[in-house]
Amino acid sequence: LDDQLLQKLLPTLAERVFELLFLRPDDFNGQDIANVIWSCGELQARGAPVSPLLDLLPVLSEVAVKRAAVMKEQDLSNVMWSCAMLQGGDTPVPALLDIMPVVSAFAEKRADTMTAQALANTLWAASILKDEVDVAAGLSPELARVTLERSPTWKAKDVEMA
Repeated sequence: LDDQLLQKLLPTLAERVFELLFLRPDDFNGQDIANVIWSCGELQARGAPVSPLLDLLPVLSEVAVKRAAVMKEQDLSNVMWSCAMLQGGDTPVPALLDIMPVVSAFAEKRADTMTAQALANTLWAASILKDEVDVAAGLSPELARVTLERSPTWKAKDVEMA
């Protein structure tokens, strides 16, 4: 898509996501939340006009906090990964920092059941956000412990992910 078409399309898409967040927040699972955040980061990295999407992130953050308890392990790691990706861009988003303590707490509790990919995504996110979120810095040792304990049983695919 060219920038002109994207500038026309993004406000409409952002408005629809915003509507859904208000009308049916329970329809958003962890993967949906991660996808919206990731899309913002990807568009921002490409230099696209992302302000309409960034405007809905405070509401998305509230939904993520409420939905964190029912997220799957991979969803928790995907949310953390996408937050770190967007937060590391040109325009940091304070609303995303509200998500991290809650999502990190659930990720830490579930570290023993995470896949290699979920562990890798979560460790990467914690390392990117360690200076911005106290919880992320404390999360890394627990994830590292689980990774070290489980890595001897991993197959090539698992090692590649981590």
